[in-house]
Amino acid sequence: MSKMQKNFSLIDDCIREYSDQIDLRFNPGISVSERNLIREQLDAHVPDAFLDLYSWHDGQVMDGGPMFFPYYWMSIDDVKTERIIFSEDFQGISQPASPLWVPFLRTDTGDFICVDPGGYSTGVKNQLISFVHDDGDYTVACFSSIEKWIEYFLLALNEKKFIIDPYSRSIEVYGDDKYLLDLVDPGFPMKI
Repeated sequence: MSKMQKNFSLIDDCIREYSDQIDLRFNPGISVSERNLIREQLDAHVPDAFLDLYSWHDGQVMDGGPMFFPYYWMSIDDVKTERIIFSEDFQGISQPASPLWVPFLRTDTGDFICVDPGGYSTGVKNQLISFVHDDGDYTVACFSSIEKWIEYFLLALNEKKFIIDPYSRSIEVYGDDKYLLDLVDPGFPMKI
């Protein structure tokens, strides 16, 4: 079992532990044959960790609370749709952005976390970009990889650095815990 698979299993265990307080349900993971088609369908070289993430679960069932508050984990079909929209709308974006980004987490207000296969601005290929437009556009490289993001999420769960939002019935991990960020992914996040 790979480190990512172990981390996924530990996250599942934690979610089960709080299942009476949260409403998180997941779609079944993608098949091996689907993995082989996704890079072509997305027209992007997403990292293996992206495919591993979707082999674990194909996003979440959207009528529950957000998986990574305030972000909902999109299904691969939603990723494909948003990728097309994101690429087409790219010309109208006034902030640092790349049409190569692959959004996979979204908020209800149209903010995204994207995989950046090209390493826009920082040179770190496959970094995760937080693309937010409220209160003035800004873009942040939030983690150096999906692996680091999953490690951070799991460490935050283990260290009890979260609250359970009673309204959305979701786990809200403290996204700005400098100590945990430095342990998991030194140098991130960074404004680009």
